Amino acid sequence: MVKIATLFLVAMMVIGFVGRLVAPNGNRKAPRRCTTCGRYLIGRETCTCRAKGRSG
Repeated sequence: MVKIATLFLVAMMVIGFVGRLVAPNGNRKAPRRCTTCGRYLIGRETCTCRAKGRSG
């Protein structure tokens, strides 16, 4: 049982090292935000704050 657990941990370490070699920085793009109100834009181009301003 200890041997299996040790092999599992070694395998996880190897996977981690390979992951660091493939993507060393790990930098992600910052999420898009509305320039007016600062809300996150998820799946749309404009924010609802701009739509309210145009219709009202």
